[in-house]
Amino acid sequence: MERKMRSKIKLFYLLIPVMLIWGCSENGTGPNDPDGDDDGDNPPATTLTADAGEDTDEIVGFLVTADGSDSDGDGTLSYSWSFINTPENSTASLANAETENPEFTPDLPGEYSLELEVSSGDESETDTVTYSAIAKRIFVDANDGTEGDIYGFLEESSLKTISSALSLYEENPDNDFLDIDTIFVDQGLYDEANGENFPLDFSGELLVIGEETAAREDVHILSPDVDRDPAVYLGEGVTIRHLHIENGYTGGTFNGDPDAVFVKSGSSPESSYVTLENVTLRTNNNNGYIMSTGSNINVEVNGINGSRSTLDAKGIGRAYTHRFNTSNVRVDMENTDIMGIGNDDAFALEAASNGNLYLINSTIKPGAESSQNNAAINIGGPGTVLLDNTTITSSDGTESGNRFKFAIDMDADHPGANVDIQNSTLQYTLWSAIEMYASVFQINDSVIEGVHTQSTADGADLARSGIDQLDGTLILRGTTIRNSNGNAITIDGPVSPNDDDFIVDLGKENTPGQNTFQDIDGFDVLVGRGSDDVAGEIPAIGNTWSNGSASPTCGNELPGSSENAQEEVYISTDPNSLRWGTAAGETCN
Repeated sequence: MERKMRSKIKLFYLLIPVMLIWGCSENGTGPNDPDGDDDGDNPPATTLTADAGEDTDEIVGFLVTADGSDSDGDGTLSYSWSFINTPENSTASLANAETENPEFTPDLPGEYSLELEVSSGDESETDTVTYSAIAKRIFVDANDGTEGDIYGFLEESSLKTISSALSLYEENPDNDFLDIDTIFVDQGLYDEANGENFPLDFSGELLVIGEETAAREDVHILSPDVDRDPAVYLGEGVTIRHLHIENGYTGGTFNGDPDAVFVKSGSSPESSYVTLENVTLRTNNNNGYIMSTGSNINVEVNGINGSRSTLDAKGIGRAYTHRFNTSNVRVDMENTDIMGIGNDDAFALEAASNGNLYLINSTIKPGAESSQNNAAINIGGPGTVLLDNTTITSSDGTESGNRFKFAIDMDADHPGANVDIQNSTLQYTLWSAIEMYASVFQINDSVIEGVHTQSTADGADLARSGIDQLDGTLILRGTTIRNSNGNAITIDGPVSPNDDDFIVDLGKENTPGQNTFQDIDGFDVLVGRGSDDVAGEIPAIGNTWSNGSASPTCGNELPGSSENAQEEVYISTDPNSLRWGTAAGETCN
């Protein structure tokens, strides 16, 4: 009996390899054999993969295209996309949801999560992707806008007020889904009746742009007719474009600064900028400036794409000043028309440190009925003034129009400025075109004309000349002075204590003046006062004098004498002389 049992055990162990070989043969049925009798505890392997793409940041209002093209599998793949999460109140919808690349436009900031289901035959797989929609733009429409948290991110759901847009903009640091850098302003009137809170304060790297298909005058920001500060504050980094900004205060007294725009102080004069493009700025108060600035800031006012900017004082106000003892300011105005200046200076460059004004391809005009007790530019401190292809003229650009008293005037406390005038015209001033003290004036290829031609009762006298040089350095090249009822140039300095800087250069042998004097009722050059401490010779080589020749007629008759019309140069004191040529005798003294 025991022997039989041992025989059966041996037989069992001999059959085990045979059973294993049989189970692994191609005719066998293993646990993963689909034709076998597996009970489903071990499902068949699949090669189908759903891939909804990478999570990305997108911009509210811009089309988003999802990408399921990296999904893979045997056979033909079918796609089905759907939202599984959107921001509250979003109405975004999917287009082409049954394709590899559905599309949608996020309408609110926040997360948009999509699920992709990929199918092939009886198999399907899913994957998800999340798009973080960041709000970069805000839309404002005074006529059709609506106030509320869900508005402003799309043009068709604009906010009503700029004030609300600024409130959203201020939330940028505290909201991961806000990075607003542009405010679009549709045409309309943005005033207190519309719900605006003045003053409006723009700061940071922000573009504020008016509807460019509308007339600029119709995108109108108007502060109320009350005594208060500027209509708009601009901080460094801001650009405004195609807007009409106006301070509405018309009263005669003021406690604040009723300017249209105040540009706040910057952090660094090298890197702090504010830009105004294709703008109209207006003020309605004679105590207000169209624009004023703080310190350490660069301001650029431009007309771009064939347009021009406008600064309009409406016959009442003034154009520009820097306030509060400022320093390190540069204002560039290009393709800009400054008009309607009232009873004070258009540009008042106060006694700041390094206050600079650059005017390129621009015009300055007084109002039609201002008191004529003003200058286009008054320089009261050190800095640089550049006029390039710029015209200072009467209210209507004709000889009969209302005039500035001076084109450029200076305070008598010796501002120490540098003034560069190139390819420009100074015309139709009531008194002198230029009255200069201890500063450097370089005038090239320009025209000074129509000086003191409206009223001649007081004759050709001090402050009635094309240029009154009371002190400083005057260099004149390629310039025409014509049609003057006074002298073309009156040299009446130096004024102590600036004798060392007293230089007059009307042309030298190696750099001839090439200046032209025409129709001058006074003298072409009158040297009225001098000092023994100053080199007396004034070079004036290479000019055309009002007698039409290269050599002037020198006389000793003062303006108003019977011989006045025949004399081009008058030297009143020794040791002064004017050398008009290179030969020894070509000197008036």
